[in-house]
Amino acid sequence: MLLIFNIVAVACDSTWGMAAAAARTWFADSPKRLAAVGGAGGLAMIGLGVTVAVTGRRD
Repeated sequence: MLLIFNIVAVACDSTWGMAAAAARTWFADSPKRLAAVGGAGGLAMIGLGVTVAVTGRRD
């Protein structure tokens, strides 16, 4: 049973790794797309910061 789990886990992780590599190549091919990813990451960080500031614990 453990061998089957390991085989499935390696297959899934390998698939995700190859998909991530393909996505990275696609984004890196265009400076516009790369800048958009950076901007989206920055907006996500700002959104998280605002959320924590507004809903933070009041100890």
